[in-house]
This record gives sequence, structure tokens and C-alpha cells, in this order.
Amino acid sequence: MKVYVVANLKSAVYRTKYQDIDIVKGSVKITEQKTPWRLKEALGYLKKDYDVCLIDTRPVFDMLTMNALYAADVFLTPVKFDNFCRDNLTMVEDAYHEILENNPDLEWKIFANMVSNTKAQKLSSEDLIAKHDYPFMQSCISRTAIVDNALSLYKPVAKHRVMSNVAQDFVDLVEELLED
Repeated sequence: MKVYVVANLKSAVYRTKYQDIDIVKGSVKITEQKTPWRLKEALGYLKKDYDVCLIDTRPVFDMLTMNALYAADVFLTPVKFDNFCRDNLTMVEDAYHEILENNPDLEWKIFANMVSNTKAQKLSSEDLIAKHDYPFMQSCISRTAIVDNALSLYKPVAKHRVMSNVAQDFVDLVEELLED
């Protein structure tokens, strides 16, 4: 079975037009893995080819997400400071503690996304940070149409608007992640 999983993952890797960036598109070949250790096992065979592997999943704790979290070193959670943030983070925290039973080295980090300078966001963020001990990163991503435009063009923000503040936000986030 091991060969099957590795072959499926390798066949799902696509080269992008950006140097040193490959992607694995969402695929039945990956989601059909029914045990939470298969992805970790398969990624182990690809480890020699890559320095970093980012796994972006839907915001649900389905089998693909569980596979990703069992394979991960860092569980990175974006949040938008709004009325739903606290409830959502409570659910994510509960799931994180369950995952720790099977992946005790998993580190959880949270970053603020779509940050704007509004009173409502300030109040929400101050309340959340003051009353909870969530592992928030210092870096945050600004709310701007540049991100939406880049997504619609299938381009990284840094390629779409290299000198923008939001491009620098992403650079800052990556640098903070790599500091550890």
C-alpha cells in the first residue's frame, strides 16, 4: 500500500511557472486516503526534494485536513477579527488538542488576515487577545483589493503588486514563520 500512496502523491505534483514552487492540487488520489498517517508517510518520500511543504485545506476537519495535520509541523490558522472569530477559534483549539494526541510536536500559530483599521476590528482583536491565550503571530495581512485581484489572475500577490504593503505583509509572515 505504501507504494500506492507515494505514487499517487507524486503524480499529483505539478510544476508551476514560478521557480522552485510546485503544487499538489486537490485530488481524489489524495483524499481517498482513509487513514490519517498516509499523507505523512507519502510526504516523507518527497522530503528530500523540498525545503518547505504548505498544505492548504478547507476550513473543516475532514479526513484530508486530519491527514494534513498529522503530517504537519505547524498548524497555521488565519483569522478575521469579527463576531465569529472567538467561537471559531474555540472550535479550532478543541480540534488542535485532539490532534496533539497523535502529533504531539504540532505547533499552532494564528495570524490575523484581512486586517483593516476599523473600530469593530480593534475591539474584537483587543478582546480576543486580552481574554485568551491564543498563539497569535506578530505579522498580519492587510485587507486590500490587491489580494482579490491577484487571486482572480492566479498570481502570487508578490508577482501581482511586488511593492504593495500587502506583499510585504506576506513576506513578514513568512520570515516570522521561518524564524523558529
